[in-house]
Amino acid sequence: MIRVIILEPDPMVTRILKETVADVKDFQVAACVRNLKQLSQQVEEHHPQLILGEIHLEDGALEDWLSHDLQKHRTVDVFPVTGDNRAATYLRFRHSGLVDYVLKPFTKERLVEGLRRYLQFRRTLAPERTVTQEQIDHLTGTVSSTEEAFFRGNDRTWKRVRSFIDHQQGEAFTLTQMMEQTGLSRSTGRRYLSELVETGQLEILLDYGRIGRPQHQFRAM
Repeated sequence: MIRVIILEPDPMVTRILKETVADVKDFQVAACVRNLKQLSQQVEEHHPQLILGEIHLEDGALEDWLSHDLQKHRTVDVFPVTGDNRAATYLRFRHSGLVDYVLKPFTKERLVEGLRRYLQFRRTLAPERTVTQEQIDHLTGTVSSTEEAFFRGNDRTWKRVRSFIDHQQGEAFTLTQMMEQTGLSRSTGRRYLSELVETGQLEILLDYGRIGRPQHQFRAM
């Protein structure tokens, strides 16, 4: 379970953020705070994995808090939801545990997408696991221009892929299994699965049960 502290001075925005987090599986709002003083207290008490919300508060800037006060506690990731659209601000936060950056006014759909991507990030990069280049590419969104152009594909192919996944009923499956059931080629199947991973709809699992390289498996989230 990902513990989240919402940092937002506006009660209405706080309510929207809280409701959105509550709607996403495996996330839990640990506390809602309005300023940095309250944030320090709640981080000490709840030890969250994620701070979600505004970066400009009445008692200072979140990036200053990250540079100083956070050292007293533990490392947390940061997901700003802010009206600050300056590239310089975004670049500074990239060095402070940034996992996403959403501009106000925002849509619930974009926020949910960001939270799901973050969950995939946490699962893939769990400290006790190893990571493959393919997983890194999924997390960073690295894809060739040829693959991106191909991916736009067609609705019929999407229907076949989603129908296969739905029939798995939450069980893990391999690319080969999907190819056999849908008739898709390896490159086509891989690209569609990659998009579902990147958007937080599938997670990648590694099966170490066989000798040699671990086998990639996928499971609906």
